[in-house]
Amino acid sequence: MKTIAYRGGVISFRIPADWKEENQPEGGGMFYSERPGAGTLRLNVLTFEAPPGKLAVDGYSHLAASPLAPDERLMKMALGDGVKVYKKEVEEEGTKLDMYCWTIAHCAPPKKLYLANFTWVILRSQSSDPKFQKEIEFLTKQISKASFHPDLGKK
Repeated sequence: MKTIAYRGGVISFRIPADWKEENQPEGGGMFYSERPGAGTLRLNVLTFEAPPGKLAVDGYSHLAASPLAPDERLMKMALGDGVKVYKKEVEEEGTKLDMYCWTIAHCAPPKKLYLANFTWVILRSQSSDPKFQKEIEFLTKQISKASFHPDLGKK
């Protein structure tokens, strides 16, 4: 395993040591195995500024303030952040895909909200394969342990 300190440590998480990492200059990051048919984990971090007095007490509370869809679940992370987990069925150029999504919310008083959006896309036919189900469980476990830098929002 290796630790990724994304964009200088804005958020840190762990992935298998043999996965490759690519970062776009003005976009997100991609993390993947070079084995044939492997999925690609993508990450984008968005920053928002809340009006005075409107920032939730923590990321979990921010996500819990909106109703969850029947196929979504919300987990509280160790430091009070929240992670929403869900799956989208998409189609790209006639190919049916499943996009697994994890959105982590982090509140940094007095007014910053950070959302880390992880996605992992595989062929829909791979979703029922036990090997890919184990990877989804692994990714959920690792992403739910991710942590934002403690000094975010203090500037």
